[in-house]
Amino acid sequence: MSTLAELQKMPEIPAIAHFCSLFKTSFDLIEFEIEEFETALLKQNTDDIFSSTLVERLTVKLVIGCLPMYASNIHDGNFSKYLVQLIQTKKEEAEEDGYEFKFEDPFEEGGIEDFSDLSIKDQVRVLNQLTEFRLECEDVYEELREFDPEGLRIDPLGIDSDNVVYWYFYGTRLYKEVKPLKAKRPKKPKKGEENAKNVDEIEEEKIETEPLDHLAGT
Repeated sequence: MSTLAELQKMPEIPAIAHFCSLFKTSFDLIEFEIEEFETALLKQNTDDIFSSTLVERLTVKLVIGCLPMYASNIHDGNFSKYLVQLIQTKKEEAEEDGYEFKFEDPFEEGGIEDFSDLSIKDQVRVLNQLTEFRLECEDVYEELREFDPEGLRIDPLGIDSDNVVYWYFYGTRLYKEVKPLKAKRPKKPKKGEENAKNVDEIEEEKIETEPLDHLAGT
């Protein structure tokens, strides 16, 4: 079971919230605060149906947007079937077209058929992937042609001397992104040292997002 602290470190959550806020009208989505989304994710499978249904409603809307030909058939009782097939179809299309499908399908990997049986983190990752699928749909050009391209971008608030990037969402949530260090190139051995091991260590650091709640909002 994921905790609030773990969810707050997932960059996909503010990305999903921003996507829904930006395209609420164009794509018929739900607008919500980041805190509402996190609460809904954590309160699934409890008696608080009003929180849990936010996640399902959003997933249904995104699946319908990606599969408009089945819009009249998809609902909160069967959307998982269409979602699983959508991901599988996208994967097959990528293989046929010769490009890498980078999304790791949690349904296939875990032998899972229902969205509600996924871990909370996997649900978030699936929702984030759905926002990317939605932007690949045929109606996107028509729906977004009136948008100012500059309005579709979100720029970081700033970068500090340690190369930490700061992102600001909704006037209350400040995140920091720690980027991985670049790997050092191995040095060429000098003459007579061809057999010596002279490769610098590769320094690695995972990309991390960490919420710095209310630093700029209070």
